Amino acid sequence: LDWCLAHPPAEGCTSFDDTCSFTVTSGIRTGENLGAQLVLTDTGLVAKIYDPLFYSFQDQDFQDLEVDVATAADSEYSIEAAAYSELQGTSVEGCITPEYNGSWTLNVTGDIQDEHITRQVRLVLVEYVPGVRMADFEPHSLTPEVRRDIMVKVIEADYDIRRAGVRHDDISPRNIIFSKRPNTANRNFRIRLVDFGHSTVFKIRFGRPLR
Repeated sequence: LDWCLAHPPAEGCTSFDDTCSFTVTSGIRTGENLGAQLVLTDTGLVAKIYDPLFYSFQDQDFQDLEVDVATAADSEYSIEAAAYSELQGTSVEGCITPEYNGSWTLNVTGDIQDEHITRQVRLVLVEYVPGVRMADFEPHSLTPEVRRDIMVKVIEADYDIRRAGVRHDDISPRNIIFSKRPNTANRNFRIRLVDFGHSTVFKIRFGRPLR
């Protein structure tokens, strides 16, 4: 907490005229050392909250290395907000990626040792995508034909996002959501890609869209 208080998010352009209110109805991915917290709200949207207090101070691969959690949270937020902003209004939004509902600042208040403190925490609001994660089913239970269909859809989704100006850079089973569990009898399924916290926005990285 001391580190988070001493290292607030990087300053940005915040509009104090726009506010939104929601109530957290359930957790999707929450807990200590898990990074950004994912919660479902009563608006039907998912709030992804980049609170450095819930990031791990130790590197996952090298336990003897410490992590600047404030920088990690700010970097992930900035990259993801930039990616969703770039994809907003394109043909992939709401089809291959969740619909984006903007980035926001949350004032977290509390009393610590008789001192009232306020921390600023960044978050984004995105569409809730129902379905099943690719990480949650056993690929060996699928026929080669279904597995081929899955890979074709993943490659096409990745290509379409790149054409829209963003490279995902973290396409893994945990970030691929199927509209329905694929099987031999049900090969008519859609996929969505989520979690753009490690992506590359071509216009920012290279100064222009890649063609």
